[in-house]
Amino acid sequence: MNRAQRSKMKSKDPNLVELAELLNTPAPLLEEGSHVRINVEQIMKRKDFASKSPAYKQFLSDHTDEVFTVHRVFDQHPIIVELVEDPSDLKWLWFEYDLIPVTEAGANDSKKKL
Repeated sequence: MNRAQRSKMKSKDPNLVELAELLNTPAPLLEEGSHVRINVEQIMKRKDFASKSPAYKQFLSDHTDEVFTVHRVFDQHPIIVELVEDPSDLKWLWFEYDLIPVTEAGANDSKKKL
C-alpha cells in the first residue's frame, strides 16, 4: 500500500488503516518448535509448479510424509520459516500456509523421521 492509498483511507476511516497495517504484517500461525508436514498436494496444484527447480521438486517427493520442526529465521517476516530437519546444505524457506500442523497423535505415524 502506498502513501496516497493510506492517506485516502485515513480520511475515510482510521480503522481501515489499522487493518491494512495488520494485513501487511501477518501474525505467525505456527509456534517456534511446532511439528509440521509439508502440504505437497497443495504445492503441486499450483499453476507455476512445473517451472520450479528440479531440486525443489525432488525435495518435495523425498519428504512427502516427513515430520519437521518449525524454526523462525526472520523477525520481519514471521510467516516464513525454516524446517530444522531439512538435510539440504542451503535450507529451503517455507510460507506457513504451505505447512500442515501435526498433533502429538499424528506425530506417531510410522513414516515419522524426527
